[in-house]
Amino acid sequence: GVAGFHAASDNFKNWEAGAAMIGGIFNGHPWGGGGTWAFKVEGPDHPLNAAFKGKGFWHRDEIYWYRPQSFQGRDNLRVLVSLDMALPENQAPLKNKKEARPKEVDVPVSWCRTLGKGRLFYTNLGHNQTTFQNRTILQHMLDGIQYTLGDLKADAVPTKKLAKAPPVVGAPKSKPMDAANPASRAVVLKLYPNALKNRKKWKLTASHKSDT
Repeated sequence: GVAGFHAASDNFKNWEAGAAMIGGIFNGHPWGGGGTWAFKVEGPDHPLNAAFKGKGFWHRDEIYWYRPQSFQGRDNLRVLVSLDMALPENQAPLKNKKEARPKEVDVPVSWCRTLGKGRLFYTNLGHNQTTFQNRTILQHMLDGIQYTLGDLKADAVPTKKLAKAPPVVGAPKSKPMDAANPASRAVVLKLYPNALKNRKKWKLTASHKSDT
């Protein structure tokens, strides 16, 4: 199994099979990490969407779109979460892009698929540190990891190949007042009580500048 987060789709630029495996390659992030965006849940009853409890949501993070020639699309991917492009906040970053009609743009955010006998889960969420302080998003990620390991069974039939399209639940029309507020250091330590214990041993790497 393969589980990918955020910049996992900003790798494999020179490895066609790797790009096809993950589902798409980074082509910019009009929806920057300083913004709070609206997300719709595609198939609220799907096991990998259980964390959202049948509701769309708002969240602050950096959201990619993908190179058209590399993106595997709904014919190959079971899309779980996507940007809710019906809302003006999500349309605004595209207002100066002549090639895009904001309401018609499809921006998948999380998906799963099978590859031979293996399984893949990917979510674009994960740029901002506050994403890893959000219990709902963490549960979504954990469920995705368990799916890739084979511990959690989930249907991965590509979205366009389903006999019946799954229901889609949009985000609330108004952005919640607390959606943009980053979690405090106290919340981080509550979630991760040992986070600072081995700080000197941490090793950080960045993938944006790498082709590997």
